[in-house]
Amino acid sequence: QAPRNPAEELLAHIWSEVLDVVGIGVDYNFFELGGHSLLATQVIARVNDQFKTVIPLRLLFESPTIAGLAAGIATASERASDPSTSLPKLRRVNRGVEAPLSFAQQRLWFIDQMDPGSALYNVNRGLRLQGQLDATRLEQAVQAIAERHEVLRTTFVAQDGRPIQRIAPSIELPFNQHDLRSTPAGSREEKARELLQAETEMPFDLTKGPLARVTLVRIDDDEHLLLLSIHHIIADGWSLSVFFDELTRFYLSTGEEFSELPIQYADYSHWQQESVATEAFARQLEYWRNQLAGAPTVLQLPTDHPRPSRPTALGAQRSVSISTTLSQAVREMSRREGVTLFMTLLTAFQILLAHYSGIDDLLIGVPVAGRTLTETEVLVGCFINTLVMRGDLSGHPSFQEVIKRTREVALEAYTNQEVPFEKLVEELRPERDPNRSPIFQILFALQDERGAELTIPGVKASVVPLEIVDSKFELSMEVFEKAEGLDVSLSYSMELFDPSSIETMLGDYELVLKTIVANPAGTLAELPAMGWTPRVQPATAHTKVVSGDDTPSTQAIVAPRTPIEERLCAIWSEVLKVDHVSVHDNFFSLGGHSLLAAQVISRTRNAFAVEIPLRRIFETPTVAGLAAAIYQTQTNEAGDKELAAMLAELSLLSEEEAEHQFAEES
Repeated sequence: QAPRNPAEELLAHIWSEVLDVVGIGVDYNFFELGGHSLLATQVIARVNDQFKTVIPLRLLFESPTIAGLAAGIATASERASDPSTSLPKLRRVNRGVEAPLSFAQQRLWFIDQMDPGSALYNVNRGLRLQGQLDATRLEQAVQAIAERHEVLRTTFVAQDGRPIQRIAPSIELPFNQHDLRSTPAGSREEKARELLQAETEMPFDLTKGPLARVTLVRIDDDEHLLLLSIHHIIADGWSLSVFFDELTRFYLSTGEEFSELPIQYADYSHWQQESVATEAFARQLEYWRNQLAGAPTVLQLPTDHPRPSRPTALGAQRSVSISTTLSQAVREMSRREGVTLFMTLLTAFQILLAHYSGIDDLLIGVPVAGRTLTETEVLVGCFINTLVMRGDLSGHPSFQEVIKRTREVALEAYTNQEVPFEKLVEELRPERDPNRSPIFQILFALQDERGAELTIPGVKASVVPLEIVDSKFELSMEVFEKAEGLDVSLSYSMELFDPSSIETMLGDYELVLKTIVANPAGTLAELPAMGWTPRVQPATAHTKVVSGDDTPSTQAIVAPRTPIEERLCAIWSEVLKVDHVSVHDNFFSLGGHSLLAAQVISRTRNAFAVEIPLRRIFETPTVAGLAAAIYQTQTNEAGDKELAAMLAELSLLSEEEAEHQFAEES
């Protein structure tokens, strides 16, 4: 049945645009047309924008037809003027004002401070281009994109330990070209892959930039490999689609002007900072406080190897393809249960982790696009957010019941997704460990196969798989939905798991899916035996819990006992804005968080002229502990200088040269 009124006509147009489907009837089901959580978010953003209303994402799940959604809009329109339900309007900000970082950028900047010179957060996409390609035109298109998007011209500097954005008026992105036609034909492909892999592992300097580069490797007259490498602080997965779409448009352009972007990423950063002060944001934050209260923030899975005291990001990836038959069965069961494919797949992963760990209360990170405003859909930038999904498998529930619980948790999480993960950590104040991701250590994602490819006439583009050499989490599962079935990839820490174990885990995951599909009414106790047998069992399943308790410590204040402690207490008091600091107070319990930690360490370095690593405040988060580290560092440095002077007396080296030589040798 065709739309019967203006509201249904507008909704049909929105659905058609988002789903890329024409001729949508008012009783068609959004999810049966190919809709999923990400597309649902885009629909709701457009509806709220064009209808001037405030509709929760849940409404589309509960009324997944145009007719039902139109009725819901009529009911919800009166809430549009309620300040407690709406966030500020995204607007352009005067560029003379200092541009703050978004919360996601703050976290990435902080990680770079903890581990400078790392390529862990490089975002890479490789393409094979077959056909006649104009490299000069391609490079011009790349520079045009940099001119169009301010974020590609942005660098990040620290002032008193506090990061700020600097937007350059112009910039030239590196466009590195390699011609391998003179290389023997049999080794060109291997050489090209080596060049691309080396580029993916080359770090960026956030203070200098540029923070993106393009590499073009010519294998033959009509064959190239193209790599875009860009730091996560200025881009996310969605941004790759924006970049390649514009690369196509600029490449094919005959010189016509593209309309100026009315909103840039810096405007979004300002908007996000403004949103924190609103009643609507406070309500969302309160939801997360309640949802995560009492939740375990460390899930210690059994492993193949003991956890190292100082883990690295060394990682790898294994993949498996789920058969078309099983993939279709999972989709059909999801429709019967009234859930999305993502919800079913996440449930199966929760069940697998619960089986491995013996824990029925799990926290798993789930990335979302974070582009809830229509203006952000065409921007390059880091908008991605991570939601914390709490899996409840208590009480011996059936598989169907666990799926229903996951559905409710996911819908509420989507409804409250404007709270950045970084702000959530700051507010909940979980016990901090520099060697673990706060709140969760395992990630799950159903990847949207958006076409981040060039579509140049006469040039065939295909994705080039790149080797995974780092792992940000202990385990990260990604599911890719394809026409022929589901591809499941599991990234892992090589310090914890063996490759054979990961392959077995993927088989176990497939077995869980088969079991759920075959008997949705079954329980966890009816799971068949899993294949993976870990060698190392954790001493405790979880020890740290999100309490949601903001009550300050009542222990007696211990005044500073040395000049170092006295100066440190003054620095902490100034940065944390607290009147009294005990030498045994925990920095994070006093309200400290990552950015404030960076400020404290910056001021400490200046005050004592010592190089204290940022990691130190996480390892010894008290004034007493930090003071001891400063004293030890000063003592070591004094000893080094004394020994260097002695070496200088016994040699022809200058004291400065001897000191440098001694430092290198020691």
